[in-house]
Amino acid sequence: MQCVHPSVALTYWNEAYDHRVYYDESLGPKSLLRSPVWNATYFGGAGNHDDDETGENPHYFVNDGVFAKWPLRQNRTGLCNEMAELFPDLAFHCETWVASKHTGWFGSEETTGFWFQEPRPLEAFEYVSRRPGYLLGSKERGLSNFPTDKDVVRASQQPTLVEAMEVTRGDTIHGRMHYWASGIWQPTSPMSNETVEWAVGSKSNMSSFAWTFEDRIRMDGCYTCDATKCECAADSEARGCWDDNISTLGATLGSLDTENTWKKYVERRRVDQAPQRKQTSGCEVGVTGTFQRAPTANQDPVFYLHHSFTFMVNELAMRHLRDNSSLPSGPYFGLDSLHGVRECAGNNYGDVTVFAHLVPYTTGQTVGERHTWDHILRMWDFPRRHFRWVVEGEM
Repeated sequence: MQCVHPSVALTYWNEAYDHRVYYDESLGPKSLLRSPVWNATYFGGAGNHDDDETGENPHYFVNDGVFAKWPLRQNRTGLCNEMAELFPDLAFHCETWVASKHTGWFGSEETTGFWFQEPRPLEAFEYVSRRPGYLLGSKERGLSNFPTDKDVVRASQQPTLVEAMEVTRGDTIHGRMHYWASGIWQPTSPMSNETVEWAVGSKSNMSSFAWTFEDRIRMDGCYTCDATKCECAADSEARGCWDDNISTLGATLGSLDTENTWKKYVERRRVDQAPQRKQTSGCEVGVTGTFQRAPTANQDPVFYLHHSFTFMVNELAMRHLRDNSSLPSGPYFGLDSLHGVRECAGNNYGDVTVFAHLVPYTTGQTVGERHTWDHILRMWDFPRRHFRWVVEGEM
């Protein structure tokens, strides 16, 4: 975006710094909300951590900060159009999924937004909502499920960039802030005490509770919700939601025919985790804010703030590799050695991407054409880039 217009900028948030400076066990998770990120000057929402005892904000809309009452998209038409230009097979899957009755939409494509099923009424999706730091009322989870300096070091000092990015994109850096910043709370028909006690029992339990049902199983319509609660879909057993066969539910939004990252991801959710999650807590699901564990989390502006931090951690990983001469350095950091791995269309080293104007064009290229990943990586190498991260300061 800065290549198109140099004035584009994004506030940088050092999450690990906030943990270092504001963490106070005696104050609980609210201690982390003392950061200016959550005040009325920036992104707001700190007051939503507390229960809405007055009944004035039952959906926990963000009512302060520069994005107060930020409206959410109220239709899901045209969402697959850009995909169709480059990846018609994926576009077909996308359109089929958007139109599917199994995915729990609230209404038609023209009148309701791009929402997954959750135990919330339709009016809860009018504006951005958020309960930062509130994880089913657990003080321990609200304090521990937040990135620290040790997490950054662990993620950025892996032997290879691939391993570093795997740690970063997992719960260590990326995943946990989706549910920490969004919050998880009880629906109108509360989940059982057993489910809540298990979910808050450990960091790994909270991660499993938050993610296992919040992506693949949700997308595959294995549970359904009304405005107050969620339960297993009546046909979920017959459709194979809980069996150990990765192919039972079909290859939604991508091929499962080859050994690639997508297949491993779906297999982990459908085969390894979903049956265990169902056995542990049935199909009970909590209420979350806009920045939930879903592809539409980017409708909360905090999405961009958080992901800039994940990019910074990956940047530290590249610096670590660059400064260690025995390891692969830029511009590819060893990614070019993965040419034998066939990912889904659009994710391979030489594939044309959906991006244009993301990095400067070079001799022989046409301004405005779509970049390949090869071109993006070469232009993001240290000698060429037009930006830098300053990670020593507060913001």
